[in-house]
Amino acid sequence: MQEKVGIHIKQITNKKEMDEFINYPYELYKNDSNWVPPLRIERQEFFNPKKNPYFEHAEVVYFLAYKENKIVGRITAHEDNIWNAHYKTKQGFFGFYESEDDLEVARHLLLAAETWCKQRGITNIMGPMDFNTNHELGFLTEGFDSPPVLMLKYTKQYYNTIFQNLNYTQVRSLLSYSVQAQEPLPEKFKKMADKARKFAGDSVQIRNMDLKNLRQELEPVLEIYNQAWSDNWGFIPMTSGEIDLLAQHFRLFADPKYIYILEKNGSIAGFLLPLPDLNQALIKVRNGRLFPFGFIKLLWNFRKINRGSIVLLGVKKEFRNQGLELLLMERLHSDGRTPPIKYQSIETTWILDSNKPMIAIMEFLNGKIVKRYSVLGKNLG
Repeated sequence: MQEKVGIHIKQITNKKEMDEFINYPYELYKNDSNWVPPLRIERQEFFNPKKNPYFEHAEVVYFLAYKENKIVGRITAHEDNIWNAHYKTKQGFFGFYESEDDLEVARHLLLAAETWCKQRGITNIMGPMDFNTNHELGFLTEGFDSPPVLMLKYTKQYYNTIFQNLNYTQVRSLLSYSVQAQEPLPEKFKKMADKARKFAGDSVQIRNMDLKNLRQELEPVLEIYNQAWSDNWGFIPMTSGEIDLLAQHFRLFADPKYIYILEKNGSIAGFLLPLPDLNQALIKVRNGRLFPFGFIKLLWNFRKINRGSIVLLGVKKEFRNQGLELLLMERLHSDGRTPPIKYQSIETTWILDSNKPMIAIMEFLNGKIVKRYSVLGKNLG
C-alpha cells in the first residue's frame, strides 16, 4: 500500500515480518530506562494463534510502516466477536501501536487500520487495545517518570499529541494507584474495616488460594469476576481457554501468601489477586532475550521484587456495600508487613476514573495516583 513517497505500509504475511513487528519496540525504546521490555519468547507465543486463545474469537491483521526500507512504526487492527456479542455492536480496535515521532507515519498506519475496519462494515475504531481489556490498553498520559507495574504499559509521550492531531478523542480515562505497604493503615480505613468485620461476624473467613488446585480455585473466582465486572465499561468474559492460560501464568510466579479467597457462610463470595511485580525483574533484561544471560538476570532480580500488583479484586453483587473489599485489602496490608517483609508498595492495574467504589478504597488507604492512561476512539462513518 503506497500512499506517499517515502512512507510505505505493509500488511504482515510471513514469520520474518512478524519477528520484525515484535522486535521494533526494543529499538524504539532502547534509550528509555522506564520502558519494561517483554520477553521476546513470551511475545512470540502471545501472537501465535495456536497458543493464544484470543484468536479463537477474533480476527487480527498486522501492519508495519517503512520509510526508505527502515521500519518506523507498527499497528494492529482487530475485531473481537465476544466483544461484539456482549455489547451487541460491531466495534473495531487498533492495538500495539508504536512509531517514531512523525505525524505522517501515524497517519498512514491509522489509515491502514481504519480501512481494514471499514471493509468489514465497522464504523468506529478504539484503542490501543492489546488485544482487549483483559490485556494491556491505553496510552500513558501521566507518570512518565517511572516504570509501570505488571500488566500496565509504558508508551511514548508524543503519542497523545499525534493522535489528537489525527482527530482521535478520549473514550475512557484509566488510573493506577500506589499504596505504601509499610505504613500503618489510616484510622479512617481501620474504622470502616472494623465496622465491616462486626457486621459480617463469624460468617466471613479469608483464606489463601490453593495453588496446587489452581484451575479448580480459579473457576468460581472468575465466575465472581465475570459477575462483579459485567456492568463495567470494557468488560469481556473470559473463555475457558483464557482461564487455562491465566492459570499457567499464575503457577510460574504467583505468591500464594498474597492471594486471597473470601468465604461467606462457607461459599466463595470474593477474592483478591495480587501478583509480584514481575516488571521489576523484566526491566533488567533490556534486550528481552533469555539467553545467554537474560535468564540469570531474571532469576536474580526476581528475588529482589519489593512491589505488588493488584490484578483482580471482586465481590459478588449480593455482598456489595458490606465492606468485604476492605477486609481483603486489610489482610493484604497485614501480610505485607509481616516478617520477612517483602512489599514496600502495592500498585493497582488500571481502574476506570468512574469506578467510585474502588477509587474510594484507594483514597481511604492514602493511595496516590501514579499513572493515568487514555483509551481513544474515532468515528469512521
